[in-house]
Amino acid sequence: MFGDKTMNKNFSNPMDGSCSIPADYAAVIMAAGGGTRFHSGSHKLLTRIDGKPILIHTVERVLSAGYRTVIVVLGYQAEALAALLQDIPVEIVLNKNWERGQSTSLQKGVLHLPEGTRSACLVLADQPFVSINTYRALARQQEEQPDKIIMPTYKGETGNPTMFPQLTFAELRSQSAADSGGRRLLKKYETCLLETNDPYVIRDIDTLEDFRKYTEN
Repeated sequence: MFGDKTMNKNFSNPMDGSCSIPADYAAVIMAAGGGTRFHSGSHKLLTRIDGKPILIHTVERVLSAGYRTVIVVLGYQAEALAALLQDIPVEIVLNKNWERGQSTSLQKGVLHLPEGTRSACLVLADQPFVSINTYRALARQQEEQPDKIIMPTYKGETGNPTMFPQLTFAELRSQSAADSGGRRLLKKYETCLLETNDPYVIRDIDTLEDFRKYTEN
């Protein structure tokens, strides 16, 4: 169904024409993990909320925010997830080493960033309801502070997605598999914490209990 790199361009983005994300910013959605804590018998990202798979909720939020370059890194059950994305304008990248941890997916995504990309928004696929306004606010803050990592907070608690500026890309590509999500870079580079009113920046879906909380709200 796909090779190491596939582009799909048949999706119509309802937000086209009103994008507020710079064209040379990209989003990297990490969707390669096995979701071992979910314990449902099916892939976590295929689980439906309001009739739609979790992965699609996430991808649609990112596209609607205005990202024109969206890379989705797949690993576990990649064929099934790729089938969901076949008519959506994202670039699919396969991480064959997904079992080695999240950092391998981040590396893979950053390696496929277009030349000239100034910032990459690292998105966790299991955070389906981060506000479109939050994505845009993070990008605006990155414009104001182009050499800083931008991380959202909610009531003082740090979350995701996180903006990584171009100056971090070389190290993201070469980071150790033990460095989950670029944590070493968060310590090395100056990080700007952007307070939001978005509780979903600190909520992901790791377990069935997390899923039930999402569906109850």
